[in-house]
Amino acid sequence: MNSDSLQDIILRVQEFLNNHNTVSIASKNNESVWAATVFYIADTEMNLYFLSSDKTQHIGNIQTDENVAITVYKDVEDWQSIQGLQGTGQISEVGSSDRDKILAGYIKTVSYTHLTLPTNR
Repeated sequence: MNSDSLQDIILRVQEFLNNHNTVSIASKNNESVWAATVFYIADTEMNLYFLSSDKTQHIGNIQTDENVAITVYKDVEDWQSIQGLQGTGQISEVGSSDRDKILAGYIKTVSYTHLTLPTNR
């Protein structure tokens, strides 16, 4: 059995999240399931933040049911090298008091974002 402490595991998860930038989000509505991969940033509490249009299938699903499953992983060539994180949680829209700080972090991390975001928020 592995002897890693809880703190060691948390640090490894934080490091993994900080070293990757895409998450696959599985969502559902009353009729179907859907998976979408998006760029994300993570905070120190391992909350993930992403941008998506409210016209997308996954956001429509999340408006119906906020519960999701996620995976973060590195592409590899063979199954023995697969490493990743899987999890479940709830998605909610970021409150206005935190929006500018999180958006600034997202723009800093996801390099093309400044080219695609509308200027009138």
